[in-house]
Amino acid sequence: MVNTKANLAYEAITSSSDDKKVVAVTTSGNIWTSSNSGATFAEVVVGGESKKWEDVACSSNGTKVVAVEYETFVSGHIHLSSEE
Repeated sequence: MVNTKANLAYEAITSSSDDKKVVAVTTSGNIWTSSNSGATFAEVVVGGESKKWEDVACSSNGTKVVAVEYETFVSGHIHLSSEE
């Protein structure tokens, strides 16, 4: 995956069925999205701060994204995208 933040530890990655939309999450950072098959990425900050992301998935067309935030061994949060 091409990204200017190459020193980040990526936890999970997903893509639309045509691989044009790509979403990756980091273990201590933010969500990274691409709409050009990973040629470039944009950083998405959720809730104003870095999070410990555990997993990510998206719909077949890439318009709906769900990401799981890890807090402790027994707790965390599920975040859903609001874009159509």
